[in-house]
Amino acid sequence: MDAVQITGSFGPTGTGSREQREFTKVTKLQIIGCKTIIWETVGEGRLSVYDISGREVIREERTKSGEHRTDIRQLKNGIYFIKLKDNDERITEKQIIIR
Repeated sequence: MDAVQITGSFGPTGTGSREQREFTKVTKLQIIGCKTIIWETVGEGRLSVYDISGREVIREERTKSGEHRTDIRQLKNGIYFIKLKDNDERITEKQIIIR
């Protein structure tokens, strides 16, 4: 797999010298119609969903590589933060659910 290169300011305030970070794998996180989260890991991974108050409402861990699916139909209307951790990569997405 080709490396992914991200260029920008990675300090806590987003200012400072420009750096380059390179990832040799790409972690996938996809949300399908407020019903399913599809997430892919290379090795161990953990998916957590937090409500707007910061309370963890869903947590799933996988020990094998591959594509995984998490049903989120039980979540009520609101704003959620979906966090995917895969080895040393982290992705966080905001999801608004209105049904």
